[in-house]
Amino acid sequence: MDAGSADRALDCILHVISEANDYYPLAEVGLIAEALAASGARVDENLIGCALDRLLDSIGRTTDPYTDRYRFQPLGRAAQALAARADASSAVLALEFVLAAIGRTTGTDQLRAFGQAAQALVVKGSLESTVPMVVNALKLPTFVYHQRDEILIAALRTRHPDMPDAERGFWAAVDWLRERYPNIDLDAPPQ
Repeated sequence: MDAGSADRALDCILHVISEANDYYPLAEVGLIAEALAASGARVDENLIGCALDRLLDSIGRTTDPYTDRYRFQPLGRAAQALAARADASSAVLALEFVLAAIGRTTGTDQLRAFGQAAQALVVKGSLESTVPMVVNALKLPTFVYHQRDEILIAALRTRHPDMPDAERGFWAAVDWLRERYPNIDLDAPPQ
């Protein structure tokens, strides 16, 4: 894929996100974004940031997490693919939005879609910025504790494969964080 094709692919993604309400065009968005991410094509960073913002907004804009659940899988895949192409500063800003949205969401399908984006975004930002952000999100109250914790721990594991997974339990992950990041105050209230 050349640069012109990549820019046209991003234009297509932006158009479909703003117009589509059916699963099939949204499924194509996921496939286009994955192909774009897999290509080595040079892409306008502003377009990537714009498309990622619109994807995340579309995931968060759901009115009913049960009737709109068909939207989440392709949008989550697309957000994950585009996040992999975002620059570090855009990724940190997007991660901030995603973590706030994860804290507000009550639907597990929507939560998974945001989680897909979080996994890619954590890798793009610096450790000094992303890890404290995710740790703070783990401290916040939510309606979907168990699922939220699994998703955020999985996001951190993209950076640290040696971190205990959710199956070993939340507290095993906290103990690992306490040992690995002694400068992060795990006992302080969330900010």
